[in-house]
Amino acid sequence: VDWEIYAAALYDALLNLRPYQSYLEDVVTSLACLESAQVLDAGCGTGNVLARLNNGRRTLHGLDYSEAMLGRAHDKLSTAATLTKGDLQEPLPYPDQYFSHLVCANVLYTVPEPMAMLRELARVAQPGVRLVLTTPKTGYEAGYILREHADDGSDPALWQNLYASPERERELITRAISDESLRTAFLEIGKHNQRIEHGKDTRFYSREDLALLMREAGFTTVSINTTYADQVLLGCFTL
Repeated sequence: VDWEIYAAALYDALLNLRPYQSYLEDVVTSLACLESAQVLDAGCGTGNVLARLNNGRRTLHGLDYSEAMLGRAHDKLSTAATLTKGDLQEPLPYPDQYFSHLVCANVLYTVPEPMAMLRELARVAQPGVRLVLTTPKTGYEAGYILREHADDGSDPALWQNLYASPERERELITRAISDESLRTAFLEIGKHNQRIEHGKDTRFYSREDLALLMREAGFTTVSINTTYADQVLLGCFTL
């Protein structure tokens, strides 16, 4: 997946989806951030979570591999967050036990070596840290997100297999989104999502698989629920 192209023109089109807005709120609410928390968004993308956490008093850090993603995040946050380019599978550029709160939103499923990333997150976490991690679940159906956005009460089966064919994809996007420019953006997003879903390193998790992985990395599960039209796992963890 070319994350530079994805970021430059497409990623923030998701902000127009009601389920995505609800997802961001679920992440921020689950993080239960104190007014003066020290927060790392690991894989911060274009800064959508950090922007919602910014209250002028929290110390916010974001790390991402994509310069284009970081550029868009900087446009939103300016000096409100320290943004750093880095690889989550390499040693993180932060001291031990530095952060009181960690976010890792829809990153895990794209990481070839998740244990390396999780152990680094554990290293930079303070005792009692609150980590909120989201990742698409086993059986993920992108069409259900469109269905929820459209507030469509029809049989959910009609929205399955969004990427079965270009015709199928266009039909469901047209049904869910009225704005023509947004339709075009989501058709482009679909090309990237198909590469993600079929990538050799992509892995979707069940609740049990996620809990086991986090336990092996040293984290304790507080809760695992779903969000984003019930297509994404939202886990809260601590040390």
